[in-house]
Amino acid sequence: MESQKVIIYTASYMLNKGISAILKEMNLDVDFRRAYSENELLQALKTEYYDYFITNGKIIYSLTKQQQLNLLNKTQIILIGKEDCSFAPNLKIIKRISSSETKDEIYLDFIEIFKEKTGIQDNNEISEREKDIIKLVALGMTNKEIADKLFLSIHTVVTHRKNISNKLGIKTISGLTIYAVLNGLIDLPAN
Repeated sequence: MESQKVIIYTASYMLNKGISAILKEMNLDVDFRRAYSENELLQALKTEYYDYFITNGKIIYSLTKQQQLNLLNKTQIILIGKEDCSFAPNLKIIKRISSSETKDEIYLDFIEIFKEKTGIQDNNEISEREKDIIKLVALGMTNKEIADKLFLSIHTVVTHRKNISNKLGIKTISGLTIYAVLNGLIDLPAN
């Protein structure tokens, strides 16, 4: 499966870096590029096709003023912030992410957006025992604690975790936690 191509450019350097860091940390199968100026963004959009564009309303407005929205014909937009973009009704805005969302909420947003492309499968692909292990991993338990709780050997727990990783394509504890929340295996704690 080919990686999805993502370009990131917002009016905030810090936001650009933060989004990039989150995508790296999540180990999603996406190929992303950051643009640090409108000129760099326009050059990238003119020379390459991107499946997704992560940006904010200020940049969309600027592209509208420059009559450059045609560069985004088939690109899906992930909008950061609450700015009104009704001036560009033909854009494919697939998700709005608030800049005040927590890390877990942002993870869930990106998992939802890239789910088909990340190798994450539905629950029916994993066994009940694997679901139990995912729940316990998501709750922060170690392999030894999981083994003790489920009356298994540590080796069996490690084998289950490898199988889960292979089936779901998720290699991190945070990724398994997001998967568990997204698939209703555990609930997010109330703030």
